[in-house]
Amino acid sequence: MGQDYKIMSDRELLAMISDMDGQFEYYDKETMAKVFRANNKGFILLPAVGRKGLFAEQQSVLDSIIKSGVIPLEADKPSPFEKEKSRLAKINDNISYYLTELNSKLQTSLTTDVEIDTSLYKVINKKIRSLEPEEAYRQFFIPLGVVMGEIVRKKVNGEWKLDKRYAYNPYYVPYVTIGNDNNYLPWYKLADMLLNRKFDIKRYIEEVSKLKRFL
Repeated sequence: MGQDYKIMSDRELLAMISDMDGQFEYYDKETMAKVFRANNKGFILLPAVGRKGLFAEQQSVLDSIIKSGVIPLEADKPSPFEKEKSRLAKINDNISYYLTELNSKLQTSLTTDVEIDTSLYKVINKKIRSLEPEEAYRQFFIPLGVVMGEIVRKKVNGEWKLDKRYAYNPYYVPYVTIGNDNNYLPWYKLADMLLNRKFDIKRYIEEVSKLKRFL
């Protein structure tokens, strides 16, 4: 195979399992992947979602992959949250990173200590709207969400929490909460604004500042 495992489609792998219950080996709570014995020789790893999985002749190969916490599969178009998984998993330690990134891209001097200076609204809108929608989404979706979320967090005296999601590998969507299901999702409507070239910083701040129940 050139390596200890082979990437195959879920259809191919499922065809190698005649008895899902009888050939089931174990389930991993962290990745939500399942491991099965193949009909003849070998073992199969099926991720929580997606249309690909892994085949290996030795179960120890799949055990090692599971133990590492990273399945060597990636979606054709991974979400921004998947790409930024490591930083978002430790969001409190990375606020300054995203603030610096946002200021560099916007050529502004935003802070999270006070509300955004309204004189910067036109500058921010012009910069973001000048980009092609896909590029605006790629550049600003995550840093805008983090910075606006931090501004809201300080305003409401809340805290960051992580909503765990699953693709081939787990990733996290951060949100701000003040308890009792009173949550703020910083990315609420942001993708639509960026991808449809209708971003408006004032309207975005108003949307993020609304109390949301989304979990």
